[in-house]
Amino acid sequence: MESFLDEAVQWTENLSISKIPHKSLENAKLMIIDTISATLVSSRSEWSKKLGISKIESVLELFPILSVMYDYDSTLLYYGHLGHGITAASLFSIPYLNVSGEDLMKSAIASSEISARVASSLSISKTRGQSMTSIHSLSTSIVLSELYNTNLKNSIGLSLGYMIKPTLHGFVSLSKLYSASLGVEMGYKAFRVLHFGIFMIQR
Repeated sequence: MESFLDEAVQWTENLSISKIPHKSLENAKLMIIDTISATLVSSRSEWSKKLGISKIESVLELFPILSVMYDYDSTLLYYGHLGHGITAASLFSIPYLNVSGEDLMKSAIASSEISARVASSLSISKTRGQSMTSIHSLSTSIVLSELYNTNLKNSIGLSLGYMIKPTLHGFVSLSKLYSASLGVEMGYKAFRVLHFGIFMIQR
């Protein structure tokens, strides 16, 4: 019997643009646009000055935090609150990879579909809000693994090993900001450990 990880990896390997419904592609585009818009609004706020925002490089570096700050859960447009990790990972990868629009959309769809199923399984948890933060780590690592052609199964497993310590039942503004943005950061670390090795994390 195949495990969830094996099934997810096999499904992703067989995924092609022609198999993705048009509505799903449009929803994925909306998710990315929505997340970028929320980030740009946040980058012009008083809070961003305290974070040290001064140029576009600063926006990219602080994207995980900025994308959460003023989005008001609007990324629920597409399979849950996944836009932070998916969009940040895509934007960071574009300057370093020769990827097409199809590659980006396939990785976004794969990340959304897999992460949404994990989110569904977590929805019955007593600490649902904190448990759900793992999908930020998961969605980030899936996109990066797909774009960099890194072992997807190991990346999923490592990213799901991350779990923020529960602080409150559900989310309030500050706990959401902390847990969602930290989840994205942990997704990056899970990917980097597998792709570059542990020594890159320590530098």
